[in-house]
This record gives sequence, structure tokens and C-alpha cells, in this order.
Amino acid sequence: MGLRRTRSPSSYNRLCSQGQTCRPKPLAKLIKWGRRLTTGAKSLCSAKPGSGYTPLVEEPIHEKSVTVPKGHLAIYVGQKDGDFHRVLVPVIYINHPLFGELLREAEEEYGFNQQGCSQEKYQPNSPFEGNLNSFLTSVVSSSSQASYNSFAIGNGTSTPAEATIYGLYQCRGDLKTIDCSRCMESAVNQIGLVCPYSYGAALQLEGCYVRYEHNDFLGKLDTSLRYKKCSKSVNNDAEFFRRRDDVLADLQTAMGFKVSSSGVVEGYAQCLGDINSADCSSCLADAVGMLKTLCGSAAAADVFLGQCYARYWASATMISPQV
Repeated sequence: MGLRRTRSPSSYNRLCSQGQTCRPKPLAKLIKWGRRLTTGAKSLCSAKPGSGYTPLVEEPIHEKSVTVPKGHLAIYVGQKDGDFHRVLVPVIYINHPLFGELLREAEEEYGFNQQGCSQEKYQPNSPFEGNLNSFLTSVVSSSSQASYNSFAIGNGTSTPAEATIYGLYQCRGDLKTIDCSRCMESAVNQIGLVCPYSYGAALQLEGCYVRYEHNDFLGKLDTSLRYKKCSKSVNNDAEFFRRRDDVLADLQTAMGFKVSSSGVVEGYAQCLGDINSADCSSCLADAVGMLKTLCGSAAAADVFLGQCYARYWASATMISPQV
């Protein structure tokens, strides 16, 4: 006959009035819910590799399919040629204030990510891939010494014409060299993930930018809109708009990188290092014009064009731009 181990009853008794049924207090429910939230948050990173979920930039992984539990969203993350992990996010978290705060902290830490990828793809192990790897290695190496550089790899040599690469990188003008280098290393690690096997790609992070193309684009003016971000509007604040216009007028005169402020309004602007002063002025004029026309009375706004960008915000309130 088998023995079954019995669990000893707790030596603690719940206190409640005689003749009443003990029910959890509202505070106890809140604490229990908070613990579940914490436990759930920790489990976001506990998924195992090989789960069958597919990252957006990779080919499908042909393994057994895994059903997403009801009330969850599945996100598949990882690095190229590395381990991938499935992250399950409970839907209830998305509208919770703590989750919103987590997203805001992530934006402050990592900034935004804006990219463009060509539709034309190169073959793995091709001469183009070899030159692309050389370019990306040079970007990381050069960014430890300079905030801007441009490259032309494979032109005018015995390398096949289809393997030629033109590219550049640039860090925000106020970054220290070590921060520039770290930002560019992050961008280089990401660009192959967001634009796999692309003949041309551009990636803008909060503090740096990298771009490469099969065709020569260096020094050619490009004022096409790549990205914009506008906050909520400020209504009937004549002083704010006067200060904002003063800042934007000053930023329009930037040669390279420039910071400006007037009252509570601050801003900065920058052109890419491959264009001349006349083209920089033209690009910034377009950027400032788009800040006003596209974002109107926004309390904070960003506009990124092909070869320049401009940004302003109200420092007293630090209003974050919203799409």
C-alpha cells in the first residue's frame, strides 16, 4: 500500500469576525494583482528558442506551430545568425499605465528607429556582400575617431560593377566620440536585420544615421520626407509660437549642426556631411517649412528629410512628439 504525503495545515489562522465569511480585502486583491503583473513581466523574456514564431525580417522557420495563448500577443525577437526568442505579451498590459511608462522609458533609452530598404536583393556570399561587410566594419572603426565619414568601395577596381557600394554615417553633433561609436555599432548591428540582403538601406537612430547604396548618392541633394513626428497642439499661445518661430528661423541658418533656444522652446538641426553649404540651407529651409505645415501648432515636432533634419520642443513641459 502506497503512502501519500499529507500537507500540514498552516499554523496561522485568518482573523475575521465570528460568524462571518472571510473575504479578501480590496488592498489584498490589488497586491495579488501587482504580484501577478510582476511575474508576468518577468516571463516576457523567458520564451525558448525554436518556438516556431517568425521574425519580421527573416524567412519562416519550419518547425511545429505554436498557438498563442488567448489574451496574448507574440513577438519574435533576436539577432541575425543568433538565438531567437518568443516573447508573449499579455494584452491587458498594453493599456496599463505601468506598461505605458515602460514604453516611454524605452524610447528615452533607445530613441526611435526609422529605416528604408531597397526592394532589390543581393545573393548571400556575393561580391556585394563582401564589400558591404567591409563598409560596415569601416563605419564602426571610423566612428571611434570621427562623427562623420563617407565611403566608396569597389569603384574603379577589378571588382564587378554590381558589387560597388557607396555609403556614409553621421552622428548627432552634440554626441561625444564614445557615444557616437556606441550608437554606430548599434546601427550596424541592426541594419542587416531591418533590411536583410538589400542592395540599399538607411537606418536612423536617435543619435546616429547610416546609409549605403549600390548607386552613388553622395553629395546629391535629397529633400524628400523620410520621417515626421508631431505632438499634441498648443492652442492660443501666441508667446509659444513667437518663440518657436524664432528658434526655427535660427536653425535654418545651421551649417552642419546647430542648437537654438528662445524662452521655453529649444531645438536643433543638422545636415549630412556630404552636401555643401548651399544645399544644406536649401534642405533646412524645406525641413523648417514642413515642421510648420505638417505639424502645425504642435508643441514638439521632428522632421527628417533625405539629407537633413530639424526638431523643436517646449523644454518647460518636455512634451514628447507623437505620430
